[in-house]
Amino acid sequence: MLKLFQITRPTRAYFGQKDAQQVAVITRMVEDFHLPVTLRIHPTIREADGLALSSRNVYLAPVVRSASTILHQALAAGQRAFENASSIGQTGVDEVIAAMQVTVARESQVLLDYVEVRDPATFLPLETLRAPALLLIAATVGTTRLIDNFLLRSDGTWESGRSLSE
Repeated sequence: MLKLFQITRPTRAYFGQKDAQQVAVITRMVEDFHLPVTLRIHPTIREADGLALSSRNVYLAPVVRSASTILHQALAAGQRAFENASSIGQTGVDEVIAAMQVTVARESQVLLDYVEVRDPATFLPLETLRAPALLLIAATVGTTRLIDNFLLRSDGTWESGRSLSE
């Protein structure tokens, strides 16, 4: 990306929140090298059933396509657990991770790679619930590895993506 930015000298570059780790790395690179480019991070675009749009989705066999929606359901369960734990003063992320794991475990066609609660800028694990935060999930559905995330912004609002119909 650095070479591309140096060759093309853009004033703006657009990325999707779905690839949160890429967003974090490129944001840090732009800051570290004082690049004169404004990054525009757009919400994850989702199918009506919550599946994040991805070029990998074409590899989902019809028989496992419906199983893939469990990733979005797990992130939503993690979000609810995060909000519940925060409201009663719990500081650990264990409840959030457990909520996501339990949700994925309901779907036998999905092999969980990881669920995490991380700092969106550094990608370091969070030890206490706070904003900003990033709920991350990766799993294999059939033969296809999928990733997804929900972002809790510094202002306390969630970015969970936008439906194709919006």
